[in-house]
Amino acid sequence: MYKYLIFIGLVFFALILGCQNGEDSAAIGKNGKKIPGSELRVLMVQLYEEGFDLKKAVSEGKLPKSHIDYNKILGAKSTEPGKSSTPEYAAYSETYFKQMANLLNSDKSNLKENYTKMIQSCMGCHQAMCPGPMVKIKKLYLD
Repeated sequence: MYKYLIFIGLVFFALILGCQNGEDSAAIGKNGKKIPGSELRVLMVQLYEEGFDLKKAVSEGKLPKSHIDYNKILGAKSTEPGKSSTPEYAAYSETYFKQMANLLNSDKSNLKENYTKMIQSCMGCHQAMCPGPMVKIKKLYLD
């Protein structure tokens, strides 16, 4: 009986360690805290955080750089299953990809215009698909 309890205890301990390892691989935001949620939510939080770096660069007349693979938007699992696999979602994603590419390949004469169009593509998608973050996205517009 004693050996049986030790065995159960070891199995339980192994399961706890296994779960903790999964948590350690979660994405970390710029504030150093874990970003909870689905893959898509994590990616959106990272894009939002990077948006302030892009905004600062554009405001200073500098060419922005993205350090996030924004193309993962199409493959990331959303909080609401199936929502990110609709044709509407794909169309909004493609618009964002185009606007982001335009921004990253801008010359200084149309930098602010391309940045604004990129933010508008975010707003358009969120108006149709997930309106909650719109308040935050408004903070990314140029002053």
